[in-house]
Amino acid sequence: TKVVTTANDEYLIVWDIVQWKMLDSVKIKSPMTCMVMDQDDNNVFYSGSKSGFVYQWKFDDVANPKELYNEAMPITKIDAYSEHLPTGAYEQCHQKI
Repeated sequence: TKVVTTANDEYLIVWDIVQWKMLDSVKIKSPMTCMVMDQDDNNVFYSGSKSGFVYQWKFDDVANPKELYNEAMPITKIDAYSEHLPTGAYEQCHQKI
């Protein structure tokens, strides 16, 4: 069983949680803010990043993600639904009182 982790150090790490060992790691362009598994392919997952990138990843080739598109704002939500990959982005607003 595999688990993917990311943090502000901008590394994506794939872990084998049964054997408790790191399987692979890769430096990423921007911290990830959300991830979701592909519903039909257990080897594929998608991510959104703080800089607005949306990627498709494959567990057996994490060094070569496919950039799907780039939004002008951070991606805050992502979901995989049938043949669609809905994402959400928002710009944080600050108001002086």
